[in-house]
Amino acid sequence: MCAEPGEVHNSLIDYDVTYDENGIPYIPAKRLKGCIREAALELFELGIITKEQYDKLFGEQGRNRSAFSLSNARIRDYEDVIDNIKNYRGYDFVNPQNVLELYTDIRIQTAVNLETGVAENNSLRTMRVIQKGLIFEADCMLENEADVDLLTNAVSLVKHIGVSRTRGFGLVNMTLKDSCGEKNKNQHVQIGENFELKEWNQLRYKIHLNSAMICKSEIGNQAVTQDYIAGSKVLGLIVGALGQEKYHEIMEKGIIV
Repeated sequence: MCAEPGEVHNSLIDYDVTYDENGIPYIPAKRLKGCIREAALELFELGIITKEQYDKLFGEQGRNRSAFSLSNARIRDYEDVIDNIKNYRGYDFVNPQNVLELYTDIRIQTAVNLETGVAENNSLRTMRVIQKGLIFEADCMLENEADVDLLTNAVSLVKHIGVSRTRGFGLVNMTLKDSCGEKNKNQHVQIGENFELKEWNQLRYKIHLNSAMICKSEIGNQAVTQDYIAGSKVLGLIVGALGQEKYHEIMEKGIIV
């Protein structure tokens, strides 16, 4: 599979895969969502779902936003791989290009003149592809559980990702898994209505960036970015996850400071 980033930094490779600063390939979220949208559009054209269902799931331009969000798809056990890379960071053989070679191969192809049987001039192309058998995982946030069957069906129809799909590249099996059953493994701290904020009852969290991020200035200056993540941005994510009504209910009880 070759899910190219749209830009090539290696002059020897015409079609490159998307990979992070460590050399580990990943599938961009916009590629995944685009493929799922194509599959859902096929469901609509076949009359299996309605236009309203399609627009509800993916949103309408200038009106409603999409009902679900995706993260970039990382290789399984990504964090463990990163830890191993950090342990050997000081060695010369541990560099992004060598790491990338562990997960990818190079394919060379050319166009052949059907009349002469000779390769066309200037038609030689090189493509870096992600090796067969790797498993990628992405986080999916769905606003309404009632749409889970629709999203599951669309996801199951995705069979190819990336370039040269008509030539057999990028054959995939994509599934949507529900992690609700794992919620009870890590119970959230329960805070009552009448409580006093102490060191022991504060909720602490860590944010791991899986891709580059821009934090706009709070004064709205697009040209200025911050070197920290403001608490208001985290609260904004909580609002998006809970919904306005539930969030206001919690705020009125005064259990979020």
